[in-house]
Amino acid sequence: MGSGFILEEISECVMSCPSGFSRESGSRCIRCTSSPANNYCMGACKEKHIRSIGDFQSLRYCSRVHTLNIYNIATVENRGNNFNEAFTAFDSLEQIDHEFTIHNAKVFSSLSMFSRLHHIGITTNATITIEENEFLTELWPLSQPPPIIQGSLNIVRNARLCLKQIVDFVNYTMTHEKELQVTPNTMNEYANGYLASCESNFLRITIDRIRSLTARVNVAVPKELFFRSSGKAEHLRRPFLSVYYKPTRTKNETHFDAIQSHKWLRLVEKVNYNLAPHGK
Repeated sequence: MGSGFILEEISECVMSCPSGFSRESGSRCIRCTSSPANNYCMGACKEKHIRSIGDFQSLRYCSRVHTLNIYNIATVENRGNNFNEAFTAFDSLEQIDHEFTIHNAKVFSSLSMFSRLHHIGITTNATITIEENEFLTELWPLSQPPPIIQGSLNIVRNARLCLKQIVDFVNYTMTHEKELQVTPNTMNEYANGYLASCESNFLRITIDRIRSLTARVNVAVPKELFFRSSGKAEHLRRPFLSVYYKPTRTKNETHFDAIQSHKWLRLVEKVNYNLAPHGK
């Protein structure tokens, strides 16, 4: 008969105490309260560098970590993992003390899975970086208060994250932390959301008169939302002012540019509109 330990929280027999637990009272695993005083549970919850969905499990019993870096994680479809189940590993996480990075993690469309995270950074030297996450469309939902952050905030090159999401997050944080350091690119309207159609809810775009080389694009803009007394559209970003087509292997992608932005009815060049899939 083998020997094991009783995991206190769930009364389950395990071969060894997992990260975030310590062996006490003979054969029992007692939950460790992570803090700098105990070196984040003897190092078990100190620095977490996550490079795969499977690595999420290393955070399951950590309520507080020194560093959490998540980077270069492919989409779930490519890896064959159940991400909803994997995200439950974040349920215990309440605080990140020094560094929090999410870089090129294609499994996140929101940060709502960090549902109990209430504080990031305990000094002004802390850093929060959220960059190059292709499918991230929101930070924390309105129904879920975001964490209070301290230190330096850098949010850049998130293709589908609109500026309003970032501004709301920064404004909320600065009501609690006046000395938040926000990098200039974080608030640059061209540094995020460039594939998100962030203003498309206010525009009505139709395309007609499609011919072999040209098409007509009609853009209807609510005057009260986008025009100043000068008569110029000052709030429309680059992606909504003129159109060209970019062929890909299987489809055409519509892109917009800022040339002649005062013309709402414009004839545009169309390249390979009915491009066949590659190899056919």
